[in-house]
Amino acid sequence: MDNIIDYLKACLKPKDQTEFYQCQSFDPLIFSQMKQDAIMITESPPPDFLLMCEFVKIGQHYIIKKCFRDLAWLNQDGTFEWDTSQEPLYRRLLPPPDESVNHPLIISNVIKESKPSEKTYIEYGVRSGTTLKAVAPLVSKTFGVDIQENPYGVPSNCSFYKTFTNDFSTQILPTLQYQFAFVDADHKFESAFQDFQHLYRYIQPGGYVFLHDTYPCEERFLDPGACNDCYKTPLAIKKEYPGIEILTLPLNPGVSIVRKCS
Repeated sequence: MDNIIDYLKACLKPKDQTEFYQCQSFDPLIFSQMKQDAIMITESPPPDFLLMCEFVKIGQHYIIKKCFRDLAWLNQDGTFEWDTSQEPLYRRLLPPPDESVNHPLIISNVIKESKPSEKTYIEYGVRSGTTLKAVAPLVSKTFGVDIQENPYGVPSNCSFYKTFTNDFSTQILPTLQYQFAFVDADHKFESAFQDFQHLYRYIQPGGYVFLHDTYPCEERFLDPGACNDCYKTPLAIKKEYPGIEILTLPLNPGVSIVRKCS
């Protein structure tokens, strides 16, 4: 967990406790003074009545994010409001390079903090295999799904399927037991949300689904060849699954962490 905490601090470059705060028990006074996208890390859950937040439990810690709005740059009517200053936290870590958030580090450390002795990981959208290869040593078995054959090869503990994610989800996924999954295939919202629904349905209680490209920090990343409209996915998840544990980190181009409690 220390690796995740140190990484978040390095990315967000917090100025004071209104932007980042770590404490043993949730502090309602400090949280009330925190700004959009600020992070509080505690060893106790936020109260059930707490509004304007997202949170997820990792190991013995809770990462809680302040949200006056779901995405700092997204208005309620669906229009965009980009701030080019360095004041918003989401502007603290911008390219180059284009993919500036280290999602393999985040995913790997969440897996390390998790308890199951037998761990299985599924990845939708393998691409160069960077994340898959980072996770493979931490789990017993991996499954990679992509419509392209992976020219970089896959780990020895990986079963690779050259197919569409929806075909894998309907034909193979229901037969598997797994605790971790990563969605990074088709970046259209409809596809990403469908991939999430399949994976979340069958994942073991206490398991995590990670989603990439859910918080692009500049308008150009909304291009269909980049993040497209994946940012809509966590919004739809919160609407479809009220009370779900979900946290979207404000780091370009975005990682969302979802935990299945039961």
